[in-house]
Amino acid sequence: MSKIAVKVTSAFMYGGKIQKSGVELEVTRKEAVALHHRGKVVLIGSVAEDLKGMRIEELRQHAEDMGLTGYEKLAKGKLIELIELAEASEGED
Repeated sequence: MSKIAVKVTSAFMYGGKIQKSGVELEVTRKEAVALHHRGKVVLIGSVAEDLKGMRIEELRQHAEDMGLTGYEKLAKGKLIELIELAEASEGED
């Protein structure tokens, strides 16, 4: 199963331990999506760096091409997070 690198933004229990803000972990794609939706982590890694280099118009087009919804009014950072999560959750059904 694929692992995703995340950085903790709000403390939570994981693996029997309290994970504090600032800690970096590797979790499954499914866990990364769930934790991000709860506001506990942000994704880190090369995908984020590639997306950060794109203009907002390119990111919106990418989101549309992926079939995402609700991206139209998002700021660049939130749009990048949405795309990362969508990419991370592909194939997890």
